[in-house]
Amino acid sequence: MVIVVVTVISSCWFSSECRDREEPCRAHISRSMNRGIMTENDFTRMTQKGIVILDGAMGTNLYRMGMPHGCCTEEWALKHPDDVEKLQREYVEEGSQIIYAPTFGANRIMLKRFGLEEHTEEMNRKLFEISRRAAEGKAMIAGDLAPTG
Repeated sequence: MVIVVVTVISSCWFSSECRDREEPCRAHISRSMNRGIMTENDFTRMTQKGIVILDGAMGTNLYRMGMPHGCCTEEWALKHPDDVEKLQREYVEEGSQIIYAPTFGANRIMLKRFGLEEHTEEMNRKLFEISRRAAEGKAMIAGDLAPTG
């Protein structure tokens, strides 16, 4: 299994007075998690503490919620944001520290199969927002990247 973690480097996740602390202060953690920004150092600190719990089986759970096989998962998720948000909120409540935005096939190549390639950026932004609402500042959000071929 290959896990891809996309990090966004922020110019100032910790303020200068917090940068040298072993643990960042709660105010900076909360503010960063609400923005959904994690630096490489933040991720390293998180993984050095031990096991990091991510969500899983999103597709399987979406099928159980009624998503038809063969449809564009990302389009279905955008048409059923409350279902996706509820599922992701359950992941966070059960201990996921990072949840994947439902963006597995949200790239131009995969979306072209459904005639949606011109909506790639817009769809990714909206899918990320669903995850951000679900996380409620209690978990980080990672982009989920599928193979394109």
